[in-house]
Amino acid sequence: MGVQVIAIVLVGALVGVAVPALLQLRRTLRSAEIFFETTGARLNSTLEETSGAAAKIRAVAGHFEEGSADLHRLVETAGGLVDFPARVLTALRAWRSARGKPPQQPPES
Repeated sequence: MGVQVIAIVLVGALVGVAVPALLQLRRTLRSAEIFFETTGARLNSTLEETSGAAAKIRAVAGHFEEGSADLHRLVETAGGLVDFPARVLTALRAWRSARGKPPQQPPES
C-alpha cells in the first residue's frame, strides 16, 4: 500500500510539472508557426526582387566581352543568390505541407 501511495504522489508531481511545460511548448510552437507564415510572404517578395536584380545583372553582362572572368563570377554569384530564397521557400512549403496545411499562395501583384 505504501508503494502505491508513493507512485500516485510521483505521478501527480510529474503531471503538475508536465502540464505547464506542455502549455508553454504549445505557445512557443504557435509563435513559430505565425513567424514562418509571415516570413513565407516576405520571402516571396524578396525572391521576386532578387530575380529581377539577377536578370538585370545578366543583361548588363551580355554587353561586355564574353571572356571576362570577373564578370562571369559576378553573374554566377547573383544566380546563386536567386536560388537561396527559392530553396528556403521550398523548405517552408514542405514544412507546412508536412503539418497538413495547404501551401500558401503568393499574393497577387
